Amino acid sequence: MSEQTSKQAPLTIQSVRDIITKEHDVLLDKNDPILMAVTMHRAALDEYDRLLKHHEQQLSEDMSSHVSVFAG
Repeated sequence: MSEQTSKQAPLTIQSVRDIITKEHDVLLDKNDPILMAVTMHRAALDEYDRLLKHHEQQLSEDMSSHVSVFAG
């Protein structure tokens, strides 16, 4: 995987097209159906990120509650 993919998330459709061109010497049309996978993966990753943030917030609240019981 190129350095570009690991350093510039989230990926845009254009950046994926650029990476494919650079890595595989293949030009993808902007309407190539394979690019739908980028949209689907981005949506899934956004949802996963939302769930992780919610989980982190819940853990923080729970931990604060437990600490206040022992400290108070």
